[in-house]
Amino acid sequence: MKKYFAILLLSFSNVLLGQNSLSIQMGGSLNVLSKTERVGIKPDVNIYLTYQTTIKNNIQLVLGLAYLRKGYLQISPITIDPLSSYMGSYENSIDIQYVRLPISIKLPLGSFKESLCYFNLGIYGAYRLKATQQLLNDPESKNDFTLNVHEADWGLNGAFNVEYPTKNNFSYVASIIFDAGLVDVVKYIPGSRNYGCGLMIGIQYNLN
Repeated sequence: MKKYFAILLLSFSNVLLGQNSLSIQMGGSLNVLSKTERVGIKPDVNIYLTYQTTIKNNIQLVLGLAYLRKGYLQISPITIDPLSSYMGSYENSIDIQYVRLPISIKLPLGSFKESLCYFNLGIYGAYRLKATQQLLNDPESKNDFTLNVHEADWGLNGAFNVEYPTKNNFSYVASIIFDAGLVDVVKYIPGSRNYGCGLMIGIQYNLN
């Protein structure tokens, strides 16, 4: 037992002694909720905090903590006049707040001038904090939608990153991100899943 514990401790210390960094990024994303009658794409805000450590040959393990607002426009047709064939529509704005724990592998792609390029691919787990629903043409119609949204969400996530090193171990970071949910989001809409892509910018500090 002591032998296995020593091997585990040695492996963990090798990770800590490798190249480690912290980064914080902010940005926006365009989100789609699948399997609704009609869906409008709506922008929203994301904040990512990540810890990265080199595991082998410049391949990095990335652990993250993120706050996301996933916003959607649900456009549903309605009959304006029952005595005629005229149809209208109403637009619901659905906003869901999540805390997300992403984990991914970061692979080097090469360099461009003084910048370094990477590709991330991994999975995420998320917990729903709060959800609201509102008719777009009625600001007073906002109501709590939390109980209609499943607490847990998980799926795949990835990113294309460009890092520009500066002085004092800092780097500027820009990322094109994407995610694809694998579980239902809205309880009464089977197959409703989170999809999104966006742009993030921030800074990274190399701990070593």
